[in-house]
Amino acid sequence: MTDFLASRIGRSWSEERLTPRERALIAMTSDVVLQTLGATFRRHVEIAREAGAKDDDIRDAVRFTAELGVSNTVNALAALDEILG
Repeated sequence: MTDFLASRIGRSWSEERLTPRERALIAMTSDVVLQTLGATFRRHVEIAREAGAKDDDIRDAVRFTAELGVSNTVNALAALDEILG
């Protein structure tokens, strides 16, 4: 199963329809909705930064998720504060 997941993730991240920055921001918002705010969220924030997203862009993407659930966004912003320092 690990190999299968790795191949699917590698395949999806190699698609050229979205930039790595866009893909990372989308992955972060998915983390917020699913409340996977540990290592996965941290890694997606790192990828977004490496791809050129500024901290304000990242915060804006997380704030946007408030439309899907305010409490999830509040939790994510707290986690994001720890990540960004």
